[in-house]
Amino acid sequence: MGAVTLKSTKKEKRCNGRFRNMQLSFFNEDDDSEDTCLLGPFDVKDFYMIRKIESSSESSSILIHVGEKRHVISFIEEPLFTSWMFILAEAWLTINCKLTAVLKNDHEFGICGSTWIKYGTTGEWKCCATAINKMTLIYMLSESRDRVFKRNSQDESADELVEVDLRKVMTMRERIDKSEWCPSVKHKRGPFSITLHGVTLYIDSRDDATTTQWYEAIDSILKQPAKILENFRLTGDNIPVIVDKCIRFVSAYGMKSEGIYRRNGKVTEAKTITTKLTEDPVGYYPVQESDETVYAVADVLRTFFRKVEIPLFPLSNQPELFKLAQESQSLDLFKQYAVEIKKFPIVHFATLKKLIGHLRNVSEHALENRASVENLSKVFAASLFVTDQMTEDGKQVFSESYNHQINVMIHLITGYDTIFQISIEEELSRQIVNDAEKKSLNAKKPSPDLIVAIHVWEKENRPFNVKMSLASEEVCREAIAKRGFDGPPDSPYAVFECIADGHLVRRLPPSHKVSRCVMQWIDWNCKDGFLLFDHDKLRFDGKDMSVFTGKVKVAEPGSKTFKSYEAKIENGTSISAYRNEKLWKSWPMDDILWYVGSEPGRKSPNAFNCAMILNSKDGYSSKFPGFCFSFKEEADRNRWLTAVTHFSKNSDPDEPLVYI
Repeated sequence: MGAVTLKSTKKEKRCNGRFRNMQLSFFNEDDDSEDTCLLGPFDVKDFYMIRKIESSSESSSILIHVGEKRHVISFIEEPLFTSWMFILAEAWLTINCKLTAVLKNDHEFGICGSTWIKYGTTGEWKCCATAINKMTLIYMLSESRDRVFKRNSQDESADELVEVDLRKVMTMRERIDKSEWCPSVKHKRGPFSITLHGVTLYIDSRDDATTTQWYEAIDSILKQPAKILENFRLTGDNIPVIVDKCIRFVSAYGMKSEGIYRRNGKVTEAKTITTKLTEDPVGYYPVQESDETVYAVADVLRTFFRKVEIPLFPLSNQPELFKLAQESQSLDLFKQYAVEIKKFPIVHFATLKKLIGHLRNVSEHALENRASVENLSKVFAASLFVTDQMTEDGKQVFSESYNHQINVMIHLITGYDTIFQISIEEELSRQIVNDAEKKSLNAKKPSPDLIVAIHVWEKENRPFNVKMSLASEEVCREAIAKRGFDGPPDSPYAVFECIADGHLVRRLPPSHKVSRCVMQWIDWNCKDGFLLFDHDKLRFDGKDMSVFTGKVKVAEPGSKTFKSYEAKIENGTSISAYRNEKLWKSWPMDDILWYVGSEPGRKSPNAFNCAMILNSKDGYSSKFPGFCFSFKEEADRNRWLTAVTHFSKNSDPDEPLVYI
């Protein structure tokens, strides 16, 4: 029993909450007789959601959804008694699925309850007991409820417990297509989805309000500010996304920039990039605004390590590293470093490996960028061993250790392959990229032997590299053959070109080479294009070859003003638009590309849109690219795109396929 402030009544009321015999009740203060019960009793077995909502004040509130009548119980904890969530969550888990292993003595859930979960687009909806502990989503299938788990159990049966690292969520969608809804749940909201590296999880609950609570609980975790490396949003390799993006940017634009990491960028630009990466680490990508941008991104990376509370080199490991720093370089020394580095926490180890590998690559261009191993070590040493927080807290930092810090960095960069046990495959991959880069130094456009990233299902989800000379169908075969592929191998797939921040999508014909897309982006100066491997949802079958004729709303490039025109395909060679029976514009069929979709900022009058973009150098504009065609009916857009794809030379004549 403990004092609480009940919010479920008309007015907030201070009272006593009592949990006894697996039932929750609320009573007037100093009176806990059954006759004076204000609310309840509620049986724990009828709870289908329990959530603790943190507030800025000292007190937090507990929200419970319970019973067939869907009662909502809400009360505020007293600062001196904050164990309600632990007690209620453990009781619920014990009764509902005999599951106690997930609750350790030092753990406290943010939310738990019954959900429906579908694993991947081809999976089946399963009823699960689900909870979130810190930044991990834990769920167990209902059919596993007969198993009893003991605290800290190492039993093999614990494999039935699924843990999802929410730090690695790439995208989260509040609303999804009705075709993906759970057939066992009937409500208007529908489920939401979270996409990680390699899979999408669909999550639903018994009603709109409860599903929304689950969405808000995960969303609040993704948006909470981080102060230590382990709490940042991570890549699939356990590297903070911010670090990964900065390294990738410098690798792409700054390997030969003189003074990289030693020369400062513009302060305002660095602050802007830092703010955007902090607010949306997954969705934001730095853009090369000028030759100075790469220096600003380098500043962001360096500053990032100083701003975290715990340095990349943990304090507990630094004394041993400083002992090694005083030794002369040798193979045996590097092996000793390897032993010590392996003691690092997982995120620290993965991040250090990524950073040191990057600095080694930068140092290999020292003739152009003047960034030698010694110079890079001096720049990064202080940021990786000491943080601003340590200085503010008055922790003693020995000045004589600075030379040891530099020596550690020199040893790590020089002995990178041995210390981090780089495999032959990794080294060959790096060498192939370097060789391809050297071959294309004097070329105006990238060599087809260069590589390009292919994203799977979602942007930044398990991207893999392919040669630009490959055709679309070859890329599909490589994607299906990849280890960990989670889709049926005989399902229809395709590669899609995505531009305008992913809002415009074009399905590539099977024989279409990837290099054609990249070359087109270069001509257009398109900086946000990417290639996506995904399900080919609607394939052309030739049954309906009727051509759309009629009025359609059209907006010109760079404009969000739509006007009505009558669009026609004439002689199979051109597209014409008429207004008041007068020709407005006409475009040769072979000079244009068609994309499905429209940017949200354009505010199209109808739901079914497509964009027509000229393939000339000036055909693409960064704001509202191309002519946007807006159709009232999906069937009209389908017929239109089927026809233009059939007549266009940019598609395979034997297999005109459209992605809708």
